[in-house]
Amino acid sequence: MRRSRKGQPVTEIFKQLLCFFLHGTSRHLVFFDTLAKDAGYAAVIESESTSMLSSHSVKRFFRSFRWPRIYLFRHLLQRMFLWRLKLEAPDVVILGIDTMVMDNDEAKVRHGVRPTYKRVKGF
Repeated sequence: MRRSRKGQPVTEIFKQLLCFFLHGTSRHLVFFDTLAKDAGYAAVIESESTSMLSSHSVKRFFRSFRWPRIYLFRHLLQRMFLWRLKLEAPDVVILGIDTMVMDNDEAKVRHGVRPTYKRVKGF
């Protein structure tokens, strides 16, 4: 992923991205600029203040993913999930899906949808 020595190591990028997602304060990538200025946050996630990511570096990192690489990454995640599943061997696996009702009353074609919630014809 890193094409030159100037960028951050991939492990550091993934660590900061994971901490960003777990932090949950903001969903906007520009929040990385705020986190980069916070020396306390850098100390908590055990990173150097100089190695904190900016929003531009995160955008460049995400732009480096192309469809073949995304497919390989998804395949890797699926293999890791199945490996972990076989290792743990649980009796029941519950996979949740977050659903929401969308108001689709003004659509011309609804593909045979019936009212779902409070007379809203949505998906």
